Amino acid sequence: MSELLAGDPQPSVVGAGFYRWLREAPTVCEGPPDPDLRAVFEAFLYHEADLLDRRQFEAWYDLFTDDGLYWVPIGDDTDDPARAVSVAFDDHRRLGDRIAWMSTGNVYSHQPPSVTQRMISNVMVWAVDAHTALSRSAFTLHAYRRGVTDTFAGRYEHVLRMDDGRPTMIRMKKAVLIDRSSPLHNLTMIL
Repeated sequence: MSELLAGDPQPSVVGAGFYRWLREAPTVCEGPPDPDLRAVFEAFLYHEADLLDRRQFEAWYDLFTDDGLYWVPIGDDTDDPARAVSVAFDDHRRLGDRIAWMSTGNVYSHQPPSVTQRMISNVMVWAVDAHTALSRSAFTLHAYRRGVTDTFAGRYEHVLRMDDGRPTMIRMKKAVLIDRSSPLHNLTMIL
């Protein structure tokens, strides 16, 4: 992460092939989930949520692959991300920029920072192959800032890299809010 603050901007790795892969990957989720993988994936997702709640953004960023993607769609979540508007559609480089920006302490919309608590449930996992799995889970995020508590609810969809049957890195995190088609106020945290 420190290289983001000192280095030259890196090019985006999100290309046409990745968009096609995003459209095709969810078809695996049409069958029954794999109950044998659920426990290790729950532990990984809980760890990710804990890093975000403790504002350990650099450690969270390090969970992403170099071609990783963080996506928060607006409207119909089946929209083609290449043609739809999103709250966030950050490749690895842009995600690093977002974290570096949030970490400066000079962003008025993040002062004071939100105190958050995430709850994750209904975790389902599908193995794509020996090195890739998809997970879908429900989330509720409570965020407290300036005397106001906001609640965000929805589902996470993760594409995770696996090593030895365990999730090790995030290739994609998609946060689909249940009220995504309604006006959203300033999201002062990473979902």
